[in-house]
Amino acid sequence: DGDFPFLEVTGDVDLQGGKWTHLAQPSTTEAKYRLYAQVGGNLTVGAKASVYAVGLGYQKLCNPLTGAAVSLSGRYGGTHGGYSSTSHDLLWPYDSVTAPEMLGGRGSGYLGGGAIRLDVGGLFTVDGTVDASAVGCKNDSGAGGSVYVRAGSIAGAGSVLARIVQTGSTYP
Repeated sequence: DGDFPFLEVTGDVDLQGGKWTHLAQPSTTEAKYRLYAQVGGNLTVGAKASVYAVGLGYQKLCNPLTGAAVSLSGRYGGTHGGYSSTSHDLLWPYDSVTAPEMLGGRGSGYLGGGAIRLDVGGLFTVDGTVDASAVGCKNDSGAGGSVYVRAGSIAGAGSVLARIVQTGSTYP
């Protein structure tokens, strides 16, 4: 179940405030940190709580399939499950569409999203936010990260996101 550490809770988790998150990646092409929790019972993310990995993707531009650093000039968007905003033969989509577990790729100006995986034995209720979005502006944003949830059932009125969060900034 993945090649990264996980938190295992045999009973229920009721997160009503604060956030679960993972650390920022090291300044390399390595994908060292992800959030992976196995909950044997029910998991509730209340309205004032979040499972958070915004901007916690790759620190360096790389090919995640090989780990090789990539050097490009100019502005380019990050890749993950789809192509970059800038067509380039070194920026191919990667990861699974049905079971994503990888980080979002870095753009020329901003970081991609982190990776969240939640395995819930019972009911997963989201009234807050589960978010692995990238940050960015226009064509140099990072790519959204991944949110992979397996649960007995899912309910709630919250949000599950892995997109680009526009910073409101303009190019320097």
